[in-house]
Amino acid sequence: MAIQKLLFIMVLSLSFHLLDLTNAHAPPSCLKLGFYAKTCPSMEAIVSKVTYQYISQTPSLAASLLRMHFHDCFVRGCDGSVLLKSRNNIPAERDAIPNLTLRGFEVIDAVKSALEKKFPHVVSCADILAMVARDAIYGPYWEVPTGRRDGSVSVGSETFGNLPPPFANLTLLKQNFTVKALLDNAETKAYVEFQSTMHGKTFAVDFANFMVKLGKIGVLIGKAAMSKYLDYYYGFDYFDHESEYIHSYCYEDFDPCPVDEPNRVLHVTIHHILYSITKEVLHQVFSPYGYVERIVGCQKLKSCFKALIQFQFHQSAFSAKSSLQGRNIYDSCCQLDIQY
Repeated sequence: MAIQKLLFIMVLSLSFHLLDLTNAHAPPSCLKLGFYAKTCPSMEAIVSKVTYQYISQTPSLAASLLRMHFHDCFVRGCDGSVLLKSRNNIPAERDAIPNLTLRGFEVIDAVKSALEKKFPHVVSCADILAMVARDAIYGPYWEVPTGRRDGSVSVGSETFGNLPPPFANLTLLKQNFTVKALLDNAETKAYVEFQSTMHGKTFAVDFANFMVKLGKIGVLIGKAAMSKYLDYYYGFDYFDHESEYIHSYCYEDFDPCPVDEPNRVLHVTIHHILYSITKEVLHQVFSPYGYVERIVGCQKLKSCFKALIQFQFHQSAFSAKSSLQGRNIYDSCCQLDIQY
């Protein structure tokens, strides 16, 4: 019954002239079609072939893989964190109660294995999950922009506040989708009325548009992804040498394009440095605006310091940027330049 309700809400939200998803989530400005055209030209063909091998034997996996993609994007964004296993006795997303019924992990593993054999360390798991969700469905088709980075943080408890619970009524389900900017009640009502006269003729197109925008929720891209190859990109060292924050495959294509729309990661440059900037100093400056998950920093010039600040929530990063942009950490020095 809960699944039927969930699908009902998804159908209601298919009119994506309602809201622009990028207003509320990390923007996919650097996601693009053909991201792997040079580094993995047969990527889509490999994904499609392996996915078909499983779906042809077990057709019910199609809905399961679609659901897995949805569960991934609704927690930390489309970063593949639902695929990570629990460690250090801390349950990951896949072992949380809302995800215990997820199926199809073996399909993702098989696709990843096939890609690794031909193009090792190139295609991210987040992109694989988005592609498999498309190729598992025979009917609506949509182009999948790629270039997502993989997250290495997966916290099971975060599923409870982000995924619709099985006992959710229609009101609660609508709230869940509205928070993710996937539904506007008034315009959705108008869309449903329109579809009643069209007899669902535009459903396939609307569903495809829904899936494209779903796949752009909170993605980690370019400078917004604090990569374990960050020292390769900047030539500096981490504050936290034990972290492996992002499995950023294809790091030779690490995209330096500016990410100027809201997301959870702030790209901070500090000018006019007269006093030492440490991880503790940055945490003291940014933590009042929300939980800071990771701080990565480096200094190449004596007068300039660069850091990436990862918040748990987009709103925290937005508040910090709005409040701190252009301000000094210390009196008359250490000025903050904060960008997404």
